[in-house]
Amino acid sequence: KSLIPWILKELESSNIKVRKAALGLIGELHVQLGPVFKALLLANETPAAVKSQIESTIDSSPYDPSVAQAAREKTCMVTVTSGGGDGGGPESASSGSSALGLEIPKTDLVASLPSDCLSRM
Repeated sequence: KSLIPWILKELESSNIKVRKAALGLIGELHVQLGPVFKALLLANETPAAVKSQIESTIDSSPYDPSVAQAAREKTCMVTVTSGGGDGGGPESASSGSSALGLEIPKTDLVASLPSDCLSRM
């Protein structure tokens, strides 16, 4: 139930990819959970435009009770790099310095502090 407010918040994102991902999640959850998920989702107050997007996504993703028991392939979103290797395997999927294959931006947090931060402490 705590997932629904998060999905609704992401549907109002300014990023179109985030909105599409949220609608895709709604469609997949409706296929697996059905009318119960629809009722929980539509019981929340949402803008009319968002509600119409939700309803069209639900209409295009009908509930299928057999899908809940279907075996699903699990995939890893990140790969661990080993530093060595031949460059062809999943262990070397990232050429960055990150151990998980994610490129995380470097930010100087000290520089973002106000100049009077220490004197206020």
